[in-house]
Amino acid sequence: IATTHIIPEIKPRDPWLFYKGMIQRILFNRVDRIITVSTNLHEILSDRYGSDRVIYIPLGIDVTSFRPGIVDVEEMRHSLLKGKYQHIALMVGYHGVNHDMIKNLIRAHPQILFIILGKRLSASDLQNTKYVSNISEEELIRLYEVADIYFRPLRFATANCALLEAMAMGKTIVIHNIPGVVDYINENEAYLAENDEDFPVQFSKAIENADERRRKGEQARRRAEQEFAWEHITRRTIEVYKEVLG
Repeated sequence: IATTHIIPEIKPRDPWLFYKGMIQRILFNRVDRIITVSTNLHEILSDRYGSDRVIYIPLGIDVTSFRPGIVDVEEMRHSLLKGKYQHIALMVGYHGVNHDMIKNLIRAHPQILFIILGKRLSASDLQNTKYVSNISEEELIRLYEVADIYFRPLRFATANCALLEAMAMGKTIVIHNIPGVVDYINENEAYLAENDEDFPVQFSKAIENADERRRKGEQARRRAEQEFAWEHITRRTIEVYKEVLG
């Protein structure tokens, strides 16, 4: 049994992924089942290896560790806002993101502090930005808790670790409406942008509608509990192993 979260067709023109794809093909020809974490992967691999061998099981999340209200971040929030910012927006993860979109959002919202977990953006004029790296899971949970909005402008998606973390933390989420995202979340639980032009619009809606964004965050948490908690994902995965082992 093999599990995959990315293949060259999802992210073309990546030399390393092209090489990895050749290794994948050798491996996938030898296994009994291939588990994918998104329906766009499932569609491609089913055409190649047969729908009887390819199974879609979404990624899971620890809803016990990642849950709202388990840490007090009032002092941390006051320290970050410094009386000059109104909101905090968090982005976690760089895989597949649109860097230009992130920079444009930061420039358009000087009243928001943008916390970015990962590499620095190639721009020197982004004053309302805080970069974080090499942190513990406990520190990551504190960042989610202190943030008003989790955002991630994407070019492509399959597995969504950070999206699931934000859902489990009950965060307001702004993200693109693309394959690999809509397997996990819908418009009842997040602000979904139809394209790059719509993303700033959805981001502004999230900022301006406190009650709506709170409701979406609560629904995102509920869906994480009901569908993506590891207890559900593990049960489905075990069934695949039982089937293969006979």
